[in-house]
Amino acid sequence: MSCKDFVSSRFKSLAAGYISGRSSKLGWDKANLPLALDIRSQSQQIQAPDPWWSQLDLFVEPFDWWTYLEDRWQIEKAVYESRNVGQEFPIPLANAGPLPLEVLDPTPAGCPGHWAVPFGLFVREEGPTSGEAMLAKRLLAWIFPERFGDMIYIPDVVARPGLSGPALDLLLRGFIETLRQGELKWQTGVNIAMFSSIENTAAKDLDVLYRLGFEPMRISAGAAIICAAA
Repeated sequence: MSCKDFVSSRFKSLAAGYISGRSSKLGWDKANLPLALDIRSQSQQIQAPDPWWSQLDLFVEPFDWWTYLEDRWQIEKAVYESRNVGQEFPIPLANAGPLPLEVLDPTPAGCPGHWAVPFGLFVREEGPTSGEAMLAKRLLAWIFPERFGDMIYIPDVVARPGLSGPALDLLLRGFIETLRQGELKWQTGVNIAMFSSIENTAAKDLDVLYRLGFEPMRISAGAAIICAAA
């Protein structure tokens, strides 16, 4: 499958999920539109974050999925046990996956016009080891955005219990700023960032998204097949 065909197919599968026909108090049409942000619009002023968070040494950047296996496992374990009170997380760390011997580069291989790369919210402190490498930052939360053409789809945020709202706020701020600056080739040329639909987004997260400038947006498939390698 060509790069252009892949991107077009992926957009159509996402679009089908938005128009699955579920009802909503907000109205069927609006509720099923994706919440999206026009990254090109410099007129959209993002409100400042809570001053308390600015006092912490937090930052957002892409990371290699396996390098931060232990941090991810701890977060997933805490989330699982907070939702399933009295039950232990069923996957031991030893069975969670391979640990690399060094910190790996998260830069996607292949076409810069379609990729899936995790971005994390980190705090500067000594983290776990990854193979033989000692990590100098600890993962608090992550998103796993997927790019197809000039659009980015962000399915959800995974964060330590109690941090999901603030983590989503800070992660999206950092991620959007990364795309606007476009310092690396694979980060340039993105016009639209999409989250989930109103219907599929928790109320506490909707407040964050609206504050950042996300709004229900009708998006055509034609715009989604722009790809650097097409």
